[in-house]
Amino acid sequence: TRLKAQRAELEATRERQEEQREAMAKELAALQEGEAKLQEEMKAMKKKKGELERAATSATAEKEQLEGDTQQLEQKHLEAEREVKELRRRMEEERLGLEG
Repeated sequence: TRLKAQRAELEATRERQEEQREAMAKELAALQEGEAKLQEEMKAMKKKKGELERAATSATAEKEQLEGDTQQLEQKHLEAEREVKELRRRMEEERLGLEG
């Protein structure tokens, strides 16, 4: 009877170990699935990061272009103001010349 009790105990231990192995296998499978999902998310995030970086580069280039265009327009405006002043000065000289 002692031998039977030992066998029963061994069998119970084996069953517990098998259940633990199955539980660990399920946990491992779940972890692997989670890891695969994380890798997919990382891949998507890297792709989005690349898109955002390209958009930022494009926006920076566009901003620089607009700043350059603005400077050119400001320069043209200043030149036009000088020309207007010069024309007014000439017209005043001509008026004074006609009056004098």
